[in-house]
Amino acid sequence: MTGKAGIRGTQSGSIQISKAFIIVEVSHDMASHVLEPLSDGKIKGKRVQTKIDKGR
Repeated sequence: MTGKAGIRGTQSGSIQISKAFIIVEVSHDMASHVLEPLSDGKIKGKRVQTKIDKGR
């Protein structure tokens, strides 16, 4: 994320990793900046879905 989205590691918060998803905390101001370059990304050859987590 830091390479493709062009942000520093210090600009992200906690990271949650599971088999089905990854959640990376970023500031509200950075969210759209991060989503756009990652929207066409792939992990292990599979296209990734990027979206803003609304929480529960």
